[in-house]
Formats: sequence, structure tokens, C-alpha cells
Amino acid sequence: MVVVKKAPVEWCSWQLLFFVVSTSLGFAWNAVVTDCDETFGYWEPLHNLVYGHGLQTWEYSPQFALRPYIFLVPFSLLARLLRWMSKRAVYRSIRLILSLMTVTCQYQWCSAVATAWGKSVAGLSFLLLAVTPGMVQASSALLPNSLSMNLMTLLWTQYLQGADNRAVFLAMVIAVFGWPYALLAAIVPLVTTMRTEITAKNGATMRTSDLSMAKWIEVLSRRWFIATVFGICYLVLPSILIDRIYYGRWTMANMNALIYNLFSRGGSHLFGVESRWFLLKNLLLNFNFVAPLSLLAVLVRQKDGVRAMWLTLVGCVSIFSIPAHKEERFLYPIYPILVVLASVALCSFVGNRTRRILIIAILLLCGCRNVAVIRNHRAPEQIFSKIPSHSKGLLCMADAWHLFPSHFHLSNSLRVGFVENRFKGILPRYFDKNANFNDMNEGTSEQFVDPARCDYLVLTETEAVEIGLAFSSPIVCAEMVTSGGPARWLYVPFLQPTRQTMCLLKYPK
Repeated sequence: MVVVKKAPVEWCSWQLLFFVVSTSLGFAWNAVVTDCDETFGYWEPLHNLVYGHGLQTWEYSPQFALRPYIFLVPFSLLARLLRWMSKRAVYRSIRLILSLMTVTCQYQWCSAVATAWGKSVAGLSFLLLAVTPGMVQASSALLPNSLSMNLMTLLWTQYLQGADNRAVFLAMVIAVFGWPYALLAAIVPLVTTMRTEITAKNGATMRTSDLSMAKWIEVLSRRWFIATVFGICYLVLPSILIDRIYYGRWTMANMNALIYNLFSRGGSHLFGVESRWFLLKNLLLNFNFVAPLSLLAVLVRQKDGVRAMWLTLVGCVSIFSIPAHKEERFLYPIYPILVVLASVALCSFVGNRTRRILIIAILLLCGCRNVAVIRNHRAPEQIFSKIPSHSKGLLCMADAWHLFPSHFHLSNSLRVGFVENRFKGILPRYFDKNANFNDMNEGTSEQFVDPARCDYLVLTETEAVEIGLAFSSPIVCAEMVTSGGPARWLYVPFLQPTRQTMCLLKYPK
């Protein structure tokens, strides 16, 4: 265990703090949903808790009960306090608050880094944590993975400061409130608590590794016992009670999810598979030079804790690359570790002049990537933001259903339906305890509506042709990216990706 004994150092200027906070809030305000699981897995259930209606996925069916409600309850209380605002304002406010939470955790993390490894490493880490595209996307996302990332940042902070009991408790919070699989990133700091220095009755200090096995077990058990009991009483039991209220039966959602992923006849691979290199490609895309630089940190000597972080980074990437089903959010909990390792490498191996050039190149690539994400994925929110607040009836979508930005962008009098086209998998439906869902990604006729019932449609040009509708007199249109290539994932002036038009139409009746 690394125990920081040095006095705290002044490492963050007000200019850096202002830049990081303003940049983070700016990105949060303009953030776009790039993962439909965020919309249907969390924003829609949150809308249901606050406004009484929303779309649910099969994971929220009482039959399966895979998603714990304890993650959403604090946000539902916050949203209720903000109900005097418009729904879009509530949506943006929650994103801003999530971003501020992330910045606060990062500041604590970098303060510990400054004390342990110097203010240059801390300042560079704080800067990169604010601008790297991976962190930008994760910082304001309403996902357990993002919460786990922040909690993991605090856990590693406690690791550097030698606060074992707090680290154990934070691990329990991650398991209950966040994404349980993120605990893989906590194995190294928790295991190394066995080497923590302790104070004996006579005031002398010793390492637990110097104790007899019996004494070691006694010391470790005493340290973990209080945190464990506290975690069970104040985290696990409330989670079970909350799930009992919303699912209507006694269950533990995180345990159900673990059983499903390990023993289900179908498994998560039914909802998409990726190559073994998928996560590595995403790291290069969202962190550019920062990703390979983080690997060089293992060569740094005389910096306690770096090797533990490096093993965690490499171990998590390797383990999460094994399953066929992968999501880039799986690596959110180790993003801060990756950035700090890269900063350690930059400050250890690269001269001042070369370091400045590298930092400028990293910042330029980060800016181009962040601009590309916002420009290329903002079409749905642009369209839904133009729907009149007094609109009533049924708004329909087809194969682009996954681009629905949530009911936070619709009036309370407008509902959403899906018309049948090419997509045959399972679709979300309005919350109903009696709804018929399955875990095999098999669509049913009940999930579609007759196009004649629709008052509005949001369709791409291709979908309109396939359904047999003309793009005549659309209410509003926006362009969305359809092609691959550099222009899709990186903004390059004068280089435009292939686009198609998405429009809001009034259904001809």
C-alpha cells in the first residue's frame, strides 16, 4: 500500500481550475447520447420515476429484474426538486451536476497524485482528464459505469493516502450503486492493504506483511469488518428494499445480472458482438497518444503505486476483451488511471520541449474528436428540440429507434411508438408490470404500432422510402452521418463525411 506522508502541495492554479471546470460544463451542456443503453436503460426509467411514464427494456421487467433501482433513486429525487423547470432543462441540469461530480472526484485524485508524484504530473493529469474524448463522454453520462469511474477515482485516492477502511467501503458502494464488474479495477489496491503500515500499542510502526499469519488475519479482519457491516446495513439492505418496491418482489438486481451473464441460455452476445481488438481501438480513438503513453509508465522507477495502476489497466483491458459482447463503457472505471499513467510517463521520459509539442498534439486531436462526436451525433436532439411543447398524440420511429433521445425532450402529452420495418429484435415498451418480454432479443407484434395511428414520424430518408412515405413539407430536418472513415470519428475542416437527412414529419391523414 502506498501511504502518502508528505504535506499536501499547491499544484492547481486558478487558471487551470477555471479552464477545467468551464470546459467540463461546456462539454456536459453540449453532450450527446452515443449509447442507446444510456437512454433506455437510465434516462427513460428516470423519466418514469419522475413523470409517471417512460420506455422500459426487458431488463426492467419484474420477470428478469436485472437493473437495480438504487442507482436511479437519488437522481429521481433531484429531478423532482427541479420539476419547476422544463424537462429539457432538468435533463441538462442533471448532466451538469454529473460533470461537476466528476470534476470534484478528479480534483481529489489529482491532489493525492500531486503529493505522491509531484505537481507536474497532477496538473497534466487534471488537464487531460477534462479534454480527452473518453473522459468527456463518461463524465456526464447517466450510467453506473460513470458513477463507478468516479468512485474508483476516490478509491485509488484512498489507496494513495493509505485509508484502507474507506477504500473497502467505496468498493462496496461500487458493487451496489455502480457497475459491479468495475471491482476488477479495485483488486490490486484492496489486496495490497496487507502491506499497509500499522501502529502498534507501543507506538511503533510495522507492515502487516511482517506479522504472523494469525495476527495478519486478525488485523485485516478488524479493518474490513466494520466497513463490511456498514456496507451491508447501509447499502445492500436498502438496495433490496428499493428493488422490492419497484419490482414487486424480493430480489437483488445485481445478483440477477451476474447470474444472467454467467448462466443464461442466451447471454449478452445476443445484443451484439465485437472483435477482441474493439476496446483497444476505442482507447486509441478516445485517448489518441495518451493510450500508448500510459503503457510506458511501467518503466518508471521510484514511484510507488505506478506498477499497481499499470497492472490494473492492463488486466482490465485484457479481461473485458475476452467476452464476445463489448461496450466501450466497460473501461470507464479505468479511464482516470490511464490518464495519470500517461502523465507519469510524459513527465518522466520526455523533455520539456518535446513534452509541450506532444501535449499540443494531444489537445488538438482531442478537440477534433470531441467536435466530431457532437457534430455527427446531434441530429436526433436537434429534431426533438424543435417539436412544439404543446404537441399531443403519437410520435413514431422505425429502424432508427435507437436514436430516440428520451422523453425528456417531449411534452407530457406526446407518446412514442415504433413502426415495423427491417429491425426484428426486441424493442422497449412503456413501463407495465404485465408486459411480455423475453431475454432472447426476439421481437413480437405487440411492440409495433400501425403507422395510421401516428401523428408525427421521425424518419431517415431511407426509412421513409421503405415505409412508402414522401419527404414532403417536413417540419424540421437535420443531417446525420452514415459513412465510416476519418471524417466520421475526427473533425477535419473541408473533409465531410457522407450524410443523410432525418426529418420530423406530420403523418398524412
